[in-house]
Amino acid sequence: MAVQNPTIEMFSGDTKRLNYTVKDGNGVVIDITSATFRWGLSKLGKPKTAGDPSPQGAPLLEKTISSGIVLTAPTLGQLRVTLDPADTADLKGSFYHELEMVLAGVTSTVAFGQIDIKKDLLE
Repeated sequence: MAVQNPTIEMFSGDTKRLNYTVKDGNGVVIDITSATFRWGLSKLGKPKTAGDPSPQGAPLLEKTISSGIVLTAPTLGQLRVTLDPADTADLKGSFYHELEMVLAGVTSTVAFGQIDIKKDLLE
């Protein structure tokens, strides 16, 4: 079940940690020990309905288990995506993000939403 996250705000060039807890359609935590994950960031597309973010174009940034995603408490469905300063140093504006999971051969989008990145003064 995909969960729309509240809009995330950050400054370009900052470290940002995004924490997620994966649950099924009934709200029960899923053991993600054997799951793989991908997280992506793209430009924000024009929403079909108000408050419904959508992607535009190819991903500008991707994270995987080997690159920025850590299973922090897999039996409790918890993971963290870390954005490093270099990931957002040149970004400014509104973006779409999405977290995708593959578990037991089934691919699911588990979270999505909008990220607003403000240009920082001090680089």
